Amino acid sequence: MKNLLIAGMLLGMSCANAYAALPPWAQRSVEFKATLDDQGVMKALPHGSLIQSLEYIGPDLYRVSAGHCTLEVRVKDRPMPEHQGVPMVGPRHFELEVGMSVCTED
Repeated sequence: MKNLLIAGMLLGMSCANAYAALPPWAQRSVEFKATLDDQGVMKALPHGSLIQSLEYIGPDLYRVSAGHCTLEVRVKDRPMPEHQGVPMVGPRHFELEVGMSVCTED
């Protein structure tokens, strides 16, 4: 009986962790850093452009500004890794989809 109780507690704890995402402020921080570090973002901007701002537009959408150019970056979910056919728990796995830069002349 004691073993059954322990097994039930462990199962309950593992199910509770199935939704273990980062808090929103921490997730956004991870997405900001990933956007700033992404080589695709740098390649999409004109050569030599430095990022001046990174703006949160809405869920999974950011705008990068560099000089007279902007580009949108979308956050796309990636599947969670699996262990023995069961999805693992933890922070959100994602990749970035970098749009085309749009430049204006002033």
